[in-house]
Amino acid sequence: MASDVYTMIATAKDNLEGAAFATGTTPQGVTTGLDGTSSEIAPTTAETFAKADVDKLIAALPARFRRSGRAAMVANMVWYNAIAAFETTVTTGSLISTNPASVAGDFTVRGYAAYESSDMDAVLPDAAATADNFGILFGDFAQGYYIVDRVGLNVELIPHLFHTSNNRPSGQRGFYAHFRTGAKVVNAKAIVMLSIPTAA
Repeated sequence: MASDVYTMIATAKDNLEGAAFATGTTPQGVTTGLDGTSSEIAPTTAETFAKADVDKLIAALPARFRRSGRAAMVANMVWYNAIAAFETTVTTGSLISTNPASVAGDFTVRGYAAYESSDMDAVLPDAAATADNFGILFGDFAQGYYIVDRVGLNVELIPHLFHTSNNRPSGQRGFYAHFRTGAKVVNAKAIVMLSIPTAA
């Protein structure tokens, strides 16, 4: 049972970090760090996501980061599906294609590796709703976003738990898990974000 609990805790840690690194405050997520900076890229047409926005996002990233060999996209699958819908066929040189197992990324968008994050915005812009829609991240994350970890997840068995009301043993056992991590956008120029605000 203990090994199953360790696995569950490790999975929960991964889920927490995935959400925090995308949209969190502490540690700072990428979208949080880019919000309000010049790295927010507006759509070609207000409140609308179109094919031209993909090219606009790519062009907005300075060449030194775009051509570093590490530039990649990150978005929710909903946005990749929308990109795929812009085309009726997927051919060589197309906007989006599925990568073979030997190539980094889940997809290729305009030749750049593209990764899926279920913690990014999962809804396309709706002009009838008031919302900030942070759709796609693109950049050299190795230069723009740092994650600092204290290596290891520590899990300890607590053989006896005590009631908080009377401080007597409760007849229960528990697990105590702790880890430390931090993250921050350190160079906003290295990453750009498609931001499509809408207002009802």
